[in-house]
Amino acid sequence: NKKMIDVSSYIVESNQNYIFVGSIISIGLCPLQLKKLFHKHRKILVLLIFVIYFALKKFSSDQSQDHSQSLLLKILQQFPPAKSKALGDIIGIYIAVKCVQIICQIQQFLKVPCHSTIRSRIKKFSLNFATRFWFVKEKIANEMEKMEDDLILSIKGKNWGKMEKHTSLPSDGTSPDQILSSMKELAKTESRKWSDGKVSGAVYHGGRDHLKLLDEAYSLFGVSNPLHIDLWPSVVQFEAEIIAMVADLLGGGSKSICGSLTSGGTESIILAAKSHVEYFRKRGIAEPEIVACVSAHAAIEKACSLMGVRLKKVGMDRETFKANFLCLSSLTFTSLQISIKEVERSLSVNTVLIYASAPTFPHGIVDPIEELSEIALRHGCGLHVDCCLGGFFLPFLAGAGKSDGFTDKFDFSLSGVTSISCDTHKYGYSSKGTSVVLYRDKELRENQYFCYPDWTGGLYMTPTLAGSRPGGLVAACWASLMSTGRSGYTENVRKIRATVLKIIEGIERISELYVIGEPKAMIVCFGSRSLNIYSVADKMAQKGWNLNSLQNPACVHLCATVMTVGVENEFIDDLEGCVREIGCEGSGPGKSNGSVGIYGMAGSIPSGTLLEVMKKYADIAYRAE
Repeated sequence: NKKMIDVSSYIVESNQNYIFVGSIISIGLCPLQLKKLFHKHRKILVLLIFVIYFALKKFSSDQSQDHSQSLLLKILQQFPPAKSKALGDIIGIYIAVKCVQIICQIQQFLKVPCHSTIRSRIKKFSLNFATRFWFVKEKIANEMEKMEDDLILSIKGKNWGKMEKHTSLPSDGTSPDQILSSMKELAKTESRKWSDGKVSGAVYHGGRDHLKLLDEAYSLFGVSNPLHIDLWPSVVQFEAEIIAMVADLLGGGSKSICGSLTSGGTESIILAAKSHVEYFRKRGIAEPEIVACVSAHAAIEKACSLMGVRLKKVGMDRETFKANFLCLSSLTFTSLQISIKEVERSLSVNTVLIYASAPTFPHGIVDPIEELSEIALRHGCGLHVDCCLGGFFLPFLAGAGKSDGFTDKFDFSLSGVTSISCDTHKYGYSSKGTSVVLYRDKELRENQYFCYPDWTGGLYMTPTLAGSRPGGLVAACWASLMSTGRSGYTENVRKIRATVLKIIEGIERISELYVIGEPKAMIVCFGSRSLNIYSVADKMAQKGWNLNSLQNPACVHLCATVMTVGVENEFIDDLEGCVREIGCEGSGPGKSNGSVGIYGMAGSIPSGTLLEVMKKYADIAYRAE
């Protein structure tokens, strides 16, 4: 636009000190869409302003300009030199401040990975570019077909092909006896996979009497729905009492603690994130950000993805865990807690929530909640503590005499903690499908509610994500908490913790293995510097053990439960035997089967291809025939 160039070149000629004025005026003359573009891509456009300035400066020095045709230029020429200079000072200071902010944001972006690291972004770009070529697409498709049979076997099991399958409604109803007979046979077969206590997590109690109580409680309220308060007030009362009991357990003596019953830890975390985002949006934060460690549960990723919120991922403690993502295998792991330094560096005026874990799922490490609480108070943001695993475990450690020096505070006794998620279906021993999310006060909780007064069907309000909910699960959860009591939880924690300590001692006796971090709860995570740890997991699977294979770094963990108590010696003996077998076989990184193949592939191929494999995994799970 010639008028833009005229105005810009005149200002550059008249006042060399304010080099950006012409560019700013030019942007002001452009349509509103350009302003939106500048806000969205300001980092790139500020560089373009520099280029425009130098180009205009050279243009103005090399050529004489005719300013007579520019009306705006004539108006600018009417300004006295003093006022023009004052106006330039104001604009120059404003631009300088904005430039500093942008530079700080770029520096922060380079230091702290958000959503994905720069390396993974490069991989993703390279993959997307490569898949434009037909031969690359064909190669990927062929490899996916080869992998499909292995995935079917892994998901559906060996007997899936022999099972009778039903893909349409029967013409006539099947008799109840026939239905129950078929289901009992399936349940009996599958119970063998966990009833011997060789499964990591998954089944947290498993006692016959306890399971019978849960089943009977569910059956009594199987048709109930908490959405209809007038029909089943007892179920709503059960729900309120569950929340009150968990609030009493984790409330730190505060009477203002409140919460909601959800379908599981993921929903609890999503609701906690939503509440903080909405709370701070009402207070002027239009682009909220959440800070979490790379070890945080993936549910916080899902929450930010659903809400379009930026998630800043920080590394683990660099004093004890050198977070060199290019060479993780050569490191010694002694803390694995969230890095306080990186958290402080990641905070900004848009930060609404810091996410911490007590403990983390991968390594069983409790983050330094007390330090994070002070940071949250100082910064004026929320602090969520993921106690999905530890909510019914950590509070009973001291009473069980198994605290092992763990005296850290992690609940609402810390003033900076604003929300906590606690799974009642884990160490609360309830049926699967219940969790509790707690808030410091009702003002924060009300931001998770969905209220729609304009629906033609009437006033619509749901406290959680779901509309209808199974009242039977609420009844079973209430029955579990009431029947176990504080003494029961304390005794179970004592037994589980004693089992964990024996397993740690056993692993430390195996020279090829080492314990990762300092486990203070129920999870024991271990790795190896000389063996392929996934080969160890595969060998243990052959002996009936179902362990969790993890990555970044490569390791395996066992989450001890009530079912694990009594089989710890068998675990240690089998682990020692597997290590000896692998040593004799000379199994190394080149072996590629089972979990070795899956996690070896995860560390070597671009994330874009991995996403396709994961989607294929879900597709196969939904396959009926």
